[in-house]
Amino acid sequence: MIISRINVSQFGCLDRLDLALAPGLNVIKGPNEAGKSTLHQALLVGLLVRPTQKKANEDYRTWGTDRLFRLQVEYEIDEKGPWVLTKDFETSTMELKGPNGQSITAWEDIQEALNNATGGASLKVFQSTVCMAQDELANVSGGRKEIARSLEEIVTGGEEDIHTPVAIAQLEKSIQAYVRGYTSPAPKNPGRLALLIEQQGQYQAMANEYRQTVARQDEAQERIIEINTRLDQLEGELASRLKVRELADQATELKPQLEVGKEREEGLESTLQRIANAEREIAEAGKLLISLGPVAKTTEAEVQELTRLNERVILGDKQKAEVEKARAGVPPPALAKSHVSNWPLVLAGLLILLGLAGIGAGVALGLLIRNPVLAITGIGLGLCFAGAGLVWVTIHLVAGRSNRATVPVPLPAFDEAQLERAARELSEKLAALDCSDWADFERKRSEAQVASASQESARARLDGLLPPGKTKDQLEADRKAVSRQRRDLQEKLESPELLRAGALGPIGYQALSGEIVRLTKEQEDLETEAAILKARLAETKISREDLLRTEEQLAAVDVELERAKERVEVYELTLNALKDAREKTLLRAQDRLGPQAAAYLKILSAGRYTDVRVDSELNVSVISPLKADGPVESWQLSKGTQDQLYFALRLALIDLLFPDTNPPVFLDDPFVKFDPQRQHAAIGLCQEIAKRRQVLLFTCCDDYDTAGHLIEIGNISEAAGRS
Repeated sequence: MIISRINVSQFGCLDRLDLALAPGLNVIKGPNEAGKSTLHQALLVGLLVRPTQKKANEDYRTWGTDRLFRLQVEYEIDEKGPWVLTKDFETSTMELKGPNGQSITAWEDIQEALNNATGGASLKVFQSTVCMAQDELANVSGGRKEIARSLEEIVTGGEEDIHTPVAIAQLEKSIQAYVRGYTSPAPKNPGRLALLIEQQGQYQAMANEYRQTVARQDEAQERIIEINTRLDQLEGELASRLKVRELADQATELKPQLEVGKEREEGLESTLQRIANAEREIAEAGKLLISLGPVAKTTEAEVQELTRLNERVILGDKQKAEVEKARAGVPPPALAKSHVSNWPLVLAGLLILLGLAGIGAGVALGLLIRNPVLAITGIGLGLCFAGAGLVWVTIHLVAGRSNRATVPVPLPAFDEAQLERAARELSEKLAALDCSDWADFERKRSEAQVASASQESARARLDGLLPPGKTKDQLEADRKAVSRQRRDLQEKLESPELLRAGALGPIGYQALSGEIVRLTKEQEDLETEAAILKARLAETKISREDLLRTEEQLAAVDVELERAKERVEVYELTLNALKDAREKTLLRAQDRLGPQAAAYLKILSAGRYTDVRVDSELNVSVISPLKADGPVESWQLSKGTQDQLYFALRLALIDLLFPDTNPPVFLDDPFVKFDPQRQHAAIGLCQEIAKRRQVLLFTCCDDYDTAGHLIEIGNISEAAGRS
């Protein structure tokens, strides 16, 4: 058998990988975690595992995918052409296409064709023989039983599932099942012979008891039949009435739910509309702020600096004008300075506000509680406070004008160069803010303040509208869900069944419930009576057939007892013969396996070990010229020599188990612990084996690049890209 191509889809770390293999030795090289071991496992699963959705196959599912893998293996067994085996573990389907175009889809037929190609080995036998990995060469025990059975078939010519250990175990089990409790005490689990002897005494006593109870059982069974007939009728009547009442209850429950759903839907729609308005206001304010440019981003410190600069320019302009007037003979104006405080105006304003509040309270009392005395009192107090506030304002204004003294204040010295620098600096800063003059700056600044305030107000409203932990999209999703639930409830209520049930009315509902109670009571009474009768029948499960059968069995016990004794004697003779034959058979298998393994070990150890001993349990030892006192057990060897010994044993097992089918040999970097000389010998041996069997060597090192057909695979993403 030669595998020519493997196509892997979503198997572990491999996805959409397509590799072509060659006859002979294939060196599949790649770094760690490139998928070499996964490719090895994919080949075994593709050839030997039935495509199902079992939990065990979940281990090979590619991370992040929701479907199982698909494998395709193309192989050749002769010159007629390739066979293409496709297994889809997601759909549990498989197909084997032959070289002449035939298509096989039945598992048994595919398995028969694969047995012809692989030698009919199980997955355990493959893993213990043709599959060899680093630190796993000595792991032959996993398939020890299957290997032993296969060796028996080779030596004895056995076929199919006829295995000596199975037959021996079955015979021992059968003999024990017969003699237990007969030759030795076994009160809890007696064998066939003990049971037959016990039955002889039981059948006679049973016959007398059966005759007395048959009549009572017949009478009870007739009554149970009558009860069951009536219960069937009651079940249909109750089912129809319960269905109507259930629909009526459902309609009663759904109506308030529908109203609640409508209210909630309207509330969510209103909230979403207000959220949209707030978002629109935020967006419009943002656009306005963007259009205002740098002015919108000025800080309060920058505004104060510009204001002071503007005031200096205005004051300088005034000084310049006064200087020019003085030059023309016009005296400078006097500057007025007021010494009147503004706090009386604040107090007057508070009095006016209290007066207005009193008037409003009086009006409210009159409208709400219709008490004219309280209303007139409140309005009167409000008018008093408001009047006092107005009088106070008037007095303050008059006093302020009389106390305002106008005194001449000399203007500071005028510096025209300083004025020009201040004007130029103000102009440059306004130009940097994209403003033509101070009025333009004040206008834009005012608009920016209004837009910022509007934006903050809208954001505050938006934060208040959104529930804690909810976004607008989640709120919209809630609205859709509520709307969908409301529509579902409305559709249910408008269904013909619920409409009819809802029209039943209180009187009809009460009558229906009474009928249900009556029928239920009758049903419970009949079920109780039937249960009592069945309990009586269960206490004595006896019939006429039991009586006749007991009499017939009593007559047959003696004959069966004699036959059982003869059968035990035959089993014992057969068991002894099979044990003797199996022992001789395994000795013949050992005689063939040891020399074959020794020939391979001699090559691998450069002639150091030339003799290998193998017992019936596949335990291995070697003969060394340096140890004269007996064989060397495998555990006494170095780790590298142990690997070489078991590598030789596996090669010998392959020769014995697969003499004609030549399945591929899978090597997963098994020579890491070999020294350079023995590693070279192992590669040479692989090249020699590759002349008659296909060898797949999975490795991460560059030492074997020229040993055979080199296939390089990169990381997982690169492997997927080549598919």
